[in-house]
Amino acid sequence: AAPAAAEGGGAEALRAELRASEDQCEALQATLARAREQDRQAIVRLREQLDSSRGHLQRSLREASDAQQSEVGHFEAEVRAERQRFLDISLEESISTDRLAQLRDSRERLASERNSARTQAQVEVGRCAALAEELRRLRGEVVGAEARASGSTERAAKSEERCQEVKAEGERRARELRGRIEEIWSGLRSASAGLKQGALPTEAVLPAESGAGGYGFDPPHR
Repeated sequence: AAPAAAEGGGAEALRAELRASEDQCEALQATLARAREQDRQAIVRLREQLDSSRGHLQRSLREASDAQQSEVGHFEAEVRAERQRFLDISLEESISTDRLAQLRDSRERLASERNSARTQAQVEVGRCAALAEELRRLRGEVVGAEARASGSTERAAKSEERCQEVKAEGERRARELRGRIEEIWSGLRSASAGLKQGALPTEAVLPAESGAGGYGFDPPHR
């Protein structure tokens, strides 16, 4: 009876141990199920976070790309503006160089025209003096003719007639000379006014030269 009781106690202990093991196994299975559910939920959360992070990263990349393109466009616009400014400066320098060359040519031409005007004025002054000398010579001839006519008794009529002719011719030539002298002085005044204004007259007024001596009159008859 004692061995049977011992065997019965051992079996009961084994059953208790088995139930404890089953309970522990069920607890472990429940824990495993909870762990799996937690893992599943964690995976879902991680996937959601990953998707959110991926979307945020894509948005950040797009924004960075847009910002970079905008900055690149801004730099390109600045480069184009700088190139245009350089071209404008080069064009202005070229125009300024051409204008400076034109001003230098104009200054040299004006200096040459002033020198030419001075030379022309000197020539006109010399010609005026020559005409004045010719006028004095004609007056002397008239006076001499009058003296010769008054001193000649035998040729009084002829001398008187010749004297009148000489007087008329002298007065005519004197008027011509005075007119030419006035024209020359008018040309000199125009040239002087052109020199003061920094420009020459378009055409110097010169008397036409003809006849003997180049002064537009014939020598008096002897």
